Amino acid sequence: MKRVSIIVPIYNREKDLMKCYKSLINQTYKNLEIIFVDDGSTDNTLNILKSLPNIIVLTKENGGPASARRYGLKESTGEYISFVDSDDKLEKHFIERMVNTLESTNTNICLGRMHININDKIIDNCRGGTNMNNEKKALIWGVGINAFSAVLGFVFYGLTKSQSLLLDSLVSFILVLSTVISLFVTNNAHKDESEEFPLGRWAIENLFLVFRAILMLLIIVYTITEAAITMTHFFQGTLVDDVNISIVSMVTYAALMVGSCIFINIIYSYYNKKSDKPSPIITIEIKASIYDGLVTLGATTGLLLFYHVPFFAPVKEIGDAIVVTILSLIYTVTPVKEIIHQMRILSDKRRYQTKEAKIKEVITSHYDSYMIEDIYYSFSGQCYTIYVTLFPKENKTRDEIAADFSGISALLKSKEENTKVFLLLSRDKIHNL
Repeated sequence: MKRVSIIVPIYNREKDLMKCYKSLINQTYKNLEIIFVDDGSTDNTLNILKSLPNIIVLTKENGGPASARRYGLKESTGEYISFVDSDDKLEKHFIERMVNTLESTNTNICLGRMHININDKIIDNCRGGTNMNNEKKALIWGVGINAFSAVLGFVFYGLTKSQSLLLDSLVSFILVLSTVISLFVTNNAHKDESEEFPLGRWAIENLFLVFRAILMLLIIVYTITEAAITMTHFFQGTLVDDVNISIVSMVTYAALMVGSCIFINIIYSYYNKKSDKPSPIITIEIKASIYDGLVTLGATTGLLLFYHVPFFAPVKEIGDAIVVTILSLIYTVTPVKEIIHQMRILSDKRRYQTKEAKIKEVITSHYDSYMIEDIYYSFSGQCYTIYVTLFPKENKTRDEIAADFSGISALLKSKEENTKVFLLLSRDKIHNL
C-alpha cells in the first residue's frame, strides 16, 4: 500500500479546521501522511493543530497558500501527493478511490470533482452554491403551488365532469411529481449512499425526464381516446351529456388557476433576481407557468363558448371533447421534444465536433508539449463538460504535469463559462477508459 501525503496549507482557521481534520483522519485509506502547514496564523490555529494526533504540523512565515504547499511538498515522504484546502471536507472514500484509479489505470495524476457545502447541505459546483440554493427554494414553492393547482383541477372535474379540466389537473400533478423527485435526487445524489445510483446523478435525472414525458403522452392518449369516444356517440346519436359547465364555475376555476400561475411566476422571478445569474431551470419554469396560464385561460374560454354561445349550440354536447382534443395536441409538443432531447443526451453521441476542434486548438497553442489524444465536449442536462485525454510528448516530472494540468484546466474554464473540465493522462480515447 503506497503512502499518500496530504498537504494542507492553513491560515487563521481556528473556528472550522476540525471539519477538515476529521475528514482526513477518517479516510478509509490508512497509509497517510497528513501535513498541515501553518502559514503564519495570527489566531489560535497553530495551538489547536499542535494538540491534534496523527498529523504533522509545519510552520512558516506568511507567504500565501502556494508557498505553503511548496514548503509541505519538500517535507513530504509519500509516493502520492494530495493537496487539500483547509476549508475542504473530504468524502471518506476519497483517497482510496483516487489511489485505486491511479493503480488500475497506471497513471500518475487523478483529478476529482468537488461540491460546495452551504449550511451542511451539499451543493453541486456546476452552478454557484447560492444560485443552487435559491433554485431549490423556488422549486419547493413550485411543488406547493402545482399541488394546489392539481387538487383544484380534480375538484372542478368532480363538479363539471369536464375532461379538459381533468387533463389540466393531471398535467399539474405530473409537474408536482417531477419536481419532488428532482429535489430528492439533488439532495441525495452527493451523499455517501449515492453509490446506490449506478447510472450517476445526471443519468437518473435524464431518465426521469423521459419517464415524465412518456407519462404525459399516456395521459394525452387517454384524453384524446375519451374525446374520440364522446364524438363517436354524438354522431351515432347515443351520447348522454353529463358535462356541467356553468359560467360561475369556469370563471372561478380560471381565476384561481391563472392566479396560481401568476403567483408562481412572481416567486420564481424573485429567486432568480436573488441569484448572481438567472437559473436556466427557473427561467424554463417561468415560461412554463405563463404557458400553463394561457392554456388554462384558453380552455375555460373555449368551454364557455361551446356551452353558452348560441352559435355553438349544435355541437354543444361535444364542446368539451373538442376543447380537450385541442388541449391534448398543444400539450403533446413539450413531451415529444423532451423525449428527443433526453434520448440524444442518453445516447451519448458526439454533437459538438466543431467545438472540440476549437478546444484542441486552444490547448495546443498554449501547451504544444502535449499530444491531444481525444476531446469530448458534452451537455449533461445540467452543464457543459469537457473531457480531454492527453499525454506529454517528452518526459515530464509529476510536478510539471500537475502544474500543466492546472494551467490547462484554468485556461479552458476561462474560455468556457459554467463548464467542468476533466483532464486524463492517457493515450486512449475517452470511451475506452
